[in-house]
Amino acid sequence: SNGALGQTMTMLRNVLEVCVASNIRLVYPSGWEIYSGYAGDLYADETLPPHPLGPYAEATVHAESMIRHFADIHGLRCGLLRSSPVYGPQSDRPKFIHNFMDKARRGETIRTHRYLNGAPALDLMHVGDFVSALTQMCHADCDQAINIGTGLMTSTPKIAHILVEMAGSKSAVEQVDVEAHTARIAMNVGKANRLLGWMPRISLEQGLEEIFHCDTQSELNNCSSEGL
Repeated sequence: SNGALGQTMTMLRNVLEVCVASNIRLVYPSGWEIYSGYAGDLYADETLPPHPLGPYAEATVHAESMIRHFADIHGLRCGLLRSSPVYGPQSDRPKFIHNFMDKARRGETIRTHRYLNGAPALDLMHVGDFVSALTQMCHADCDQAINIGTGLMTSTPKIAHILVEMAGSKSAVEQVDVEAHTARIAMNVGKANRLLGWMPRISLEQGLEEIFHCDTQSELNNCSSEGL
């Protein structure tokens, strides 16, 4: 973690120096992790102070701070896109989606967590919506921090049940108690809509179905290759 933090900041500083020297506007993909230290349900807009939890989140906050420093001191032009968790085909993240999917296909019990304040819930955004927001930000004259996501929280048990239904599985969904609180964060996309004209278009059900069919086809192709 220490090495990754140092490398992240060093590489970012190199990029920022190039942008300043060549008068290049930067669009920097940040993330919801800057709010990960909060507990309970949050509808995060850009006025919410960062409260990171863990090295990755801390690195993200430090990166934003360095960007603001270069903007204030050197006149760097930069737009920040803080995205909720991104998922989509041909990616193994978030890993729990694929774990749930594999268990549903095999008919095995799916276990999720239940914290003191309820089940984990995420604002999952399809990669297609993320790309469209990134494209809008690249073309917009907007050097501000903007939060993007769906604005909706979906619990992990609900995601598990959706995948079980897609698989036509008999997998049970159980919850394991965790004696701690968890952050349940949805992004407020009002500013993104006002300044970029952007709104998410792909529902979670559509996105999960796409992943399910892509993974199924991939497994069939692998089986065919092994048969040959």
